Amino acid sequence: MKKKRNGLCGLHSSVPNFLLKMKLLAFLIFVSVVSVTANSYSQQTKFNMDFENITVRQVFQKIEDNSEFIFLYSEKSVNVNRMVNVKVSNENVSSILDQIFEGTNNFYEIHDRQIAIMSKENTELPTIFNELTNSNQKIEVIGTVKDANNSPLPGVTVVIKGATTGTITDADGNYRLEGVPSDATLIFSFIGMKSQEIDVIGKNVVNVVLQEVSQGLDEVVVVGFGTQKKLTTIGSQSSITAKEIKAQPVANISNAISGRIAGVVAVQRSGEPGYDGSEIYIRGISTFTNSNPLILVDGIERSFGNIDPEDIESFTILKDASATAVYGVRGANGVILIETKKGELGKPKISIQANMGITQFTRTPQFADGVTYLKMANEAYKNSNPNATIPLYSDERIQKTADGSDPDLYPNVNWIDKIFSEFGNNHRVNMNVNGGSDNARYYLSLGYYDETGLFKTEEISQYNTSIKFTRYNFTSNLSLQVLKNTKLDFGASGWISNGNYPGTSTSSIWNAAFISPPTLIPPVYSNGYVAHNRTGDVHNPYDLLVNTGYVNEMRSQIWSNIKLTQDLSPLLEGLSLYGMFSFDNYNSHRIARTKSVDTYFAIDRDENGELIFEQTRVGSNYLEYDRSNGGNRQFYSEVAINYNNSFGKSDVGGMILYNQSDKTDAFAGDFISSIPTRFQGIAARTTYAYNNKYMAEANLGYNGSETFSDGHRFGFFPSFGLGWVTSSEHFFESLSHIVQFLKIRG
Repeated sequence: MKKKRNGLCGLHSSVPNFLLKMKLLAFLIFVSVVSVTANSYSQQTKFNMDFENITVRQVFQKIEDNSEFIFLYSEKSVNVNRMVNVKVSNENVSSILDQIFEGTNNFYEIHDRQIAIMSKENTELPTIFNELTNSNQKIEVIGTVKDANNSPLPGVTVVIKGATTGTITDADGNYRLEGVPSDATLIFSFIGMKSQEIDVIGKNVVNVVLQEVSQGLDEVVVVGFGTQKKLTTIGSQSSITAKEIKAQPVANISNAISGRIAGVVAVQRSGEPGYDGSEIYIRGISTFTNSNPLILVDGIERSFGNIDPEDIESFTILKDASATAVYGVRGANGVILIETKKGELGKPKISIQANMGITQFTRTPQFADGVTYLKMANEAYKNSNPNATIPLYSDERIQKTADGSDPDLYPNVNWIDKIFSEFGNNHRVNMNVNGGSDNARYYLSLGYYDETGLFKTEEISQYNTSIKFTRYNFTSNLSLQVLKNTKLDFGASGWISNGNYPGTSTSSIWNAAFISPPTLIPPVYSNGYVAHNRTGDVHNPYDLLVNTGYVNEMRSQIWSNIKLTQDLSPLLEGLSLYGMFSFDNYNSHRIARTKSVDTYFAIDRDENGELIFEQTRVGSNYLEYDRSNGGNRQFYSEVAINYNNSFGKSDVGGMILYNQSDKTDAFAGDFISSIPTRFQGIAARTTYAYNNKYMAEANLGYNGSETFSDGHRFGFFPSFGLGWVTSSEHFFESLSHIVQFLKIRG
């Protein structure tokens, strides 16, 4: 244990003798009261010493090194450079002190493990007394932490400065911390708030109001291959907070950003659980083929739809050429940067989130019922055939359809109501823990999500045809301060999903429900036969949903990355170097157990009133089996050197980076598809800002892909930008109440 030697000085000698004697008497009374406990350790601790011609200071040091004693003294009161001889064998500390102070004006008092050295002539006794009493007194501190709006803040970390002891506030912002030294300093910290340090000074109640972090000069935002001050960025970018993303009860987070970021369009073409992701376009469709943006999760190209929203730290969109130039041709459609959460300094904090959502169709068309359909069909037929005397559908048929007297021959079916439920539901649960020390920080997370579809299912089958999607997420991020200037980051995350679907695709069932007339066939005849029209153009939606088997899909994604960062500030202030490697693996396994049953079409009734059927399809009641697999694996590596420093009012930054990627289709069906997709690239950036008002930036990307032919594989993509924070100028002060911030860039 490292000990701190206290030297007490600066005391005044003008204290009246009477006052000095009274304080001396008080101190001796105090010492006599606590002498029983003080003597226990001092009497039990033994020393062996045999030294000649060593200083008093060296004797103190020897005692401190071999015990838990700490010496308190003022060099004005004791000559610590005086040479002494010490010889003891299995003696306590008093024997040593008696030897070295024999014949001097010094005396000592032992208080537990602290030894006060004093002089008969000095007046330092009151200060020493305070040191002795205050340094050992432990108290309980309670209080409440609130924000600027007087609302309680739950989850605020409260720790003793210089120690690992701490706690967090409860749901009402209250905390209780025991064993706090009366002279300690408490540190209050919370995400998005300014940390505060409060001196206890013997107080048992410490209430704190935390202020939000000012979005000012030092706010840092994520940019391509790094971070920059938000104030001095030139490229166009937008961000959405993790809180906004988590607020949406959706499985795929691509659906959570629609309409929330300027310049970003999200188009959802299906609501089928597990396949309901949106297509993302940044500033419209900019290419003739693939217009999807480049998506990077923790700096690596990955899909982001199935990430647990609770694990997202930041979500940034890079829009223009100045912001995306470092990515070269891959950034042509914009870039999405996602950073997952990392560990925070402090005691382990456990967070559990659970919510439930209700799903329903945004809007469904209103279909005509059977009677309306027949009447409108007659009207259309009359308009096309004005000379016809017999309508397409007789009044008798319209009447029987209206009264429902024979639903087998005269059905009136609302197919949307028949196969779709009004509501579905989803559930999401996440549990995460984060914390750590200066040398190691961690973030661990487990997530669960499930969603049921809107199809109605029947119990007549011996298998499950309902749509149900279940997903399990996990995230693990670890940061280690290996050496003073060396940091190691390791991340492993992924998800496993299981989806159950009808044997016929959702789109086919949906289309059949849209085009099937309400009066053509019933879902099932009264004798249990499955109905189907004579022609194959119009299908029975109920048959497609219930009688065609089921499909089960198991998918899994594993992401892993390791990053080593070396701070080179000892060589050049602001210089650093890092290298990163990642391996990602995706697998899918699809099993289809499908069938096609016998179907019939009722054409009339016989004299006994029994239905007369015509078989329209010969099928089977046995399930057939089909299996398919898919997957890919990706290797990615990156190395970069960065420089960031300030010189007076000037901020200078620079970066040079090399990266490469190798992606392989693990279940390719032909030779061409089996060839890995590879790219290589070099990126560079230099930035300059003066007085946080005038900015200049240059970016370049030089990268290529093996997809192109020799001589055309690499391209050079530079960008240059200038910026001016006009609102920081003196002439703008008169307008500051109207426009608080104005930056011109180009």
